Amino acid sequence: MLVGGVLLGSGLTAGLFALGDVARYAGSASLALLLVGGALSLLDWRLHTRHVLQRAHRQRAHARQSRNLLKTLIETIPAPIFYKDAEGRYLGCNQAFSEYIGLREMDLVGKSVFDIAPQELAITYHQADQELLAAGESQKYEAQVRYANGQKRNVVFHKGVWRSADDKPEGMVGLFLDITELKQTEAALAKARDNAEKASQAKSEFLAVMSHEIRTPLNAMLGMTEVLSESELNDEQRKRLDLLHRAGESMMRLINDILDLSKVEAGRLKLELRPFDLEKMLRAEIGLIADLAQEKGLSVTLRLDKNAPKRVLGDTHKLRQVLSNLLGNAVKFTDQGEITVSAAQVDGAAGEANLIRFEVRDTGIGVQEEHQQEIFAPFAQEDESITRRYGGSGLGLSICRSLVEMMGGELAMQSGGTNGGSVFTFTVPLPKAVMELAVEASAAEARREQIVTATPTQQPQADAQPARLLLVEDAEDNISLMRAYLGKQPVELIIARNGQEGVDAFREQPVDLVLMDIQMPVKDGFTATREIRELEAEQGLAPTPVIAVTAHAFPEDIERCVDAGCDAHIPKPVRKKELLELIGRYANGGGNG
Repeated sequence: MLVGGVLLGSGLTAGLFALGDVARYAGSASLALLLVGGALSLLDWRLHTRHVLQRAHRQRAHARQSRNLLKTLIETIPAPIFYKDAEGRYLGCNQAFSEYIGLREMDLVGKSVFDIAPQELAITYHQADQELLAAGESQKYEAQVRYANGQKRNVVFHKGVWRSADDKPEGMVGLFLDITELKQTEAALAKARDNAEKASQAKSEFLAVMSHEIRTPLNAMLGMTEVLSESELNDEQRKRLDLLHRAGESMMRLINDILDLSKVEAGRLKLELRPFDLEKMLRAEIGLIADLAQEKGLSVTLRLDKNAPKRVLGDTHKLRQVLSNLLGNAVKFTDQGEITVSAAQVDGAAGEANLIRFEVRDTGIGVQEEHQQEIFAPFAQEDESITRRYGGSGLGLSICRSLVEMMGGELAMQSGGTNGGSVFTFTVPLPKAVMELAVEASAAEARREQIVTATPTQQPQADAQPARLLLVEDAEDNISLMRAYLGKQPVELIIARNGQEGVDAFREQPVDLVLMDIQMPVKDGFTATREIRELEAEQGLAPTPVIAVTAHAFPEDIERCVDAGCDAHIPKPVRKKELLELIGRYANGGGNG
């Protein structure tokens, strides 16, 4: 006590001198040493205690700083955040969560979800918390919450487990994000998409109906002009008849362009890849415009690069449609000179993936530079004088560009300006056709050519046995046209005015060939054809050729004809030459023999 009093009551130095005096007074050196050693131990204890207290103070300050930082961070986040213990009791939250539940944090602590949420929602939240603690992994799920004002909102929860130092689950922390507006936007977009799809479908159906309704009278009009052209006419009459025929053909092209554009916009076109002979395809397209070019005194030249592959794999129908449009424009807008069609393999594209560059060059009226991009827009032409002089819908190049892009290529043009001619160039990837695939697909292509498009060359022989033809058609104008077409042919024509009459007539007497319309009252052509095939199967008869003669000209309509059992398809307006060729091919067993 004496030593402690000395040390505590004086400074350190004074205390040590005091210990020395005490030791001398006591007259014992050993006692002096003992007292000094005790004093030093006490000094060491005091210094250690001070260090521990200072460290504890720093740790408490650091902990307060960490808590303040964490609290600030949590409060800064606009999303409601909460944390609970393992029993589901709230330990705290941020201001956003307090506003959501309408409780201060101090009033929330110690409560469970059953104290603050409706029973049905509380059960859902509690089950999710139990699953979270059992799994020990983070959760993310959508749910509904009810705000303090009673409003229900859609939210997405994010929850995680927080653990003790020995990795035991101590509780959970979670937040939720309000996605009500997002859900409303998604619903609005889904509704808009659904409405757009319905509108697109309605437009497609409308165009299909209009196509049928326009093609039907056009069939009679163009057909009768063809019949009249075989009559003896004076020059003025023939001139007027040609004018009528050209007007009908122009209307037909306009209908086809609008239908094509509609299918492109609706995304209904699909690529149908088949092997084909590149040179043969190009010569076929040139052959289609050769007569018209010759009438205008134009020469048409094909330049095929020697390195271009012979057989390639591609959508020959769409490729021919692009070339047909470009060649048609070249002939239309060129009054003198020449048209050159070129095809070459692009350098560096050797191997399986051939990039073929096609070029259609003319010496026509050209396009001014400022209009060279505009002409690819729908319904666009350089100016009104072009439309008045040359006609056309202005859809062709827009359709061409869409088809080329669909095939993975690009379409561009260059022109020397007014009267400087034009060069249209497009590239399309056309892989080389594998030999085995080419042989197999060629057979399928030949079969499809026979079934779907059927453009043979044989015509009825004048001295052949009259063929019995069953015409199933409801439109009187088209019946009259067929009679006019077949009046001088060695055929016996039997008329049925709807699908049911057609089936009944087929059942009553055998025929050599059926010309089947599709859209008819009582029973349509698809159903009638299927029933005819069923009758043949029941009676053990050989299949009778059925040719669909219809204003339904969409590719899917042609496929439906094939699926129903038709052997060939010819679209309205019907050309006399094509009809007679088909009859010559299929009548008297020619098609199925």
